[in-house]
Amino acid sequence: MKLKFSTLLFLCNCTFSHGLIELGRFGTVAENAYEDADLKDVDNTSFIESDDLPDGTVKSKMKKFENKLKKNGHLRADARSGRVSYMNPDVPILPGKGHGNRLLWSVHAGEIEPVGDEQRNLGSSSNSGHSPPNHNNAALASVKSWMTANQEDLDVDVTNELFADGSARVVSHGNGNTIQLFAQRTFKGLRVPGSHAVATVKKGNLIGVGIQKWATIPGDFSIEPKITKEEAAQALADHAGHALDEGETCKPELVVLTLANGKNHNGRGKGTGKGKGQSRGGGKGLFNRNLRESASSSTSRRTVGAGYKPVLVWQVCPKLLGQTQEMLKGYVRADNRSGKVYRFADEVDYFNAMGDVYPKTNDGTPPDGVLQDGWPMPYMAIGDEITTTGGNYLSDTANGVKYEGPYLRMADDCGTASLDTANGLDWGGSAGTDCDTPGFGGDGNTHSSRSGFYELNKIMEIARSHLPTNNWLQQKLTSNMNIGESCNAFWNGFSVNFYRSSSTCGNTGEIAAIFDHEWGHGMDHNDVTGGISAPSGEGIADIYSALRLNDSCIGRGFFKSGTCNNGGNACTVCTGVRDIDYKKTQRKAPSTLTWARANCDNSVHCLGLVYSEAIWNLYTIDLPTEYGYDQNTALELTQRLTYIAAGAVSTWYDNTDNVIPWGGCGGASGYKSFLEADDDDGNIENGTPHMQGEYVVFFIVLIVVQYLSMHYRRTQQKRPPFISSVHVIVR
Repeated sequence: MKLKFSTLLFLCNCTFSHGLIELGRFGTVAENAYEDADLKDVDNTSFIESDDLPDGTVKSKMKKFENKLKKNGHLRADARSGRVSYMNPDVPILPGKGHGNRLLWSVHAGEIEPVGDEQRNLGSSSNSGHSPPNHNNAALASVKSWMTANQEDLDVDVTNELFADGSARVVSHGNGNTIQLFAQRTFKGLRVPGSHAVATVKKGNLIGVGIQKWATIPGDFSIEPKITKEEAAQALADHAGHALDEGETCKPELVVLTLANGKNHNGRGKGTGKGKGQSRGGGKGLFNRNLRESASSSTSRRTVGAGYKPVLVWQVCPKLLGQTQEMLKGYVRADNRSGKVYRFADEVDYFNAMGDVYPKTNDGTPPDGVLQDGWPMPYMAIGDEITTTGGNYLSDTANGVKYEGPYLRMADDCGTASLDTANGLDWGGSAGTDCDTPGFGGDGNTHSSRSGFYELNKIMEIARSHLPTNNWLQQKLTSNMNIGESCNAFWNGFSVNFYRSSSTCGNTGEIAAIFDHEWGHGMDHNDVTGGISAPSGEGIADIYSALRLNDSCIGRGFFKSGTCNNGGNACTVCTGVRDIDYKKTQRKAPSTLTWARANCDNSVHCLGLVYSEAIWNLYTIDLPTEYGYDQNTALELTQRLTYIAAGAVSTWYDNTDNVIPWGGCGGASGYKSFLEADDDDGNIENGTPHMQGEYVVFFIVLIVVQYLSMHYRRTQQKRPPFISSVHVIVR
């Protein structure tokens, strides 16, 4: 019998492509993009404090766990899973200087492990002052041990579904001062996309644990597919209306997909106070809301904990006839013969060695919008040498020098670039754009290659100063310049890509903010949690760019005339694609979660404004006004906190009406991660050095955590502000 396929599909959790602006897909192989309702609704949940849960098993379990941890009223449940979504254990699990931490390192059976009164169960009872050989391994073992010991209370099968070989990522900062962990859930060896655990260890104390989208998967759930990967690819092609071509952009994989089991599963109906808390203020007026909402009668009518359901699917990324730069990905049901497709989508969202470069843009506005001569070419390979950050090297001569070094390789569609050195290397400069050159150095010696080589090396240098152990930052990135299209740029999972100019748009390879934005997607894709963050990775890409250039206008000079639309809130001066300073928009009001729900229509570039504006305000408004920091200090602190915090974020905020105003309650949210990065003593509940500023900026846009907001009120005056770990940034 011929297999019949229905027409429905979902987004793959592998390679992503993200860019500067969103384009329509009409007339392309991706014009039939579609997402199934059960997949859309999986994020439509709420996070309920234990006291507000309806009486029953879930509430009893939460209260029992709170009593065990001495955290009365501080646990939050995901209404769909009925499990803890986020918690602050604040318990010592590694030796450190955290609050109440008395653990030491001990050598036992040839291995170094933590021991002490609270950790006898981890190994030896002897105490000594040995240092750990590897912070990451020690943290992974200790977090796993703590979660295993508490798996019954967490209602998570840690033993069988977390910490499988190769499924966890650990990153340490400041010689183990801050350690972030991401553990992908697996079931019988299959990945469960979107379902994971996160943890943060600060000064030896476990200060944060989050559980994301944890569906109950029955033990007899079958992982035997009823269709082949080839049939799944054909189902995708049938939906797209295009024939299969040879090749694929990701390896087919069986995974267990988490779907929503019922709509609007929020445990108690929509939150109250929608739209409040949007005016700025120093503290008065921000707390006129009841911080503990009472549960409505709808709570008792809903079954907390029955809101997710698992389904076996094939993840496939086939190539179709007519496909160009699109990266088509999806999930196709595999546990029956329906061939149902849950989502079909194109993942490309489209946005002394020396030479002449554009410092910020090519818009002709001095001083940073005009060509500057003699700028250094950092980290360029000159024979056997690598130039310094200032472009210096020692060799007298070298032949065939290219725009390439240990961290970056330029690939220019205008041609190749090559230059011989004798008493210095100067790539020169010229008038024009796109493929115009100085007349030497080859057809690839363009404005784009010179400017891109400088700027991308500089932002990567900054990133390495904050994240010295990140493997991606040690690898060589390819930057494709002068692609024969216009008005966009994109990251495709392994390279950054920039277009030529047109009558409407400037060359995106000649605009520093666009380099930094696309690189920012790569940083987001290769941090602790991996993958592009939800509900939008555009905000963090904008922030990396804005903090690097100290400019809220993202991509100045992108438009040759006019200003940006900014998600329907038009820019007043910015000629780029967005402005993340709300004071420079027509509304002159923050892009709150309420506003985004009403106006963004799920546009990722619009949704990103919610948190990018908050972080920009932390730098430009709250750190200076609340703490008296000068601009340089505020910028360095914000940049440091952002690089550390963003790595642990998988979902910046929950994009649903149910959570307003507590949109930051998810297990790996932006607000939570900023507090964890800022904490200085292994105990978030006694405040963090800059909690007052962080709370204000995230509260204004309605993406804070309810009980951590209450702690802010109690502790805002307790500890003086200071900068504990700011790096000197070379620009």
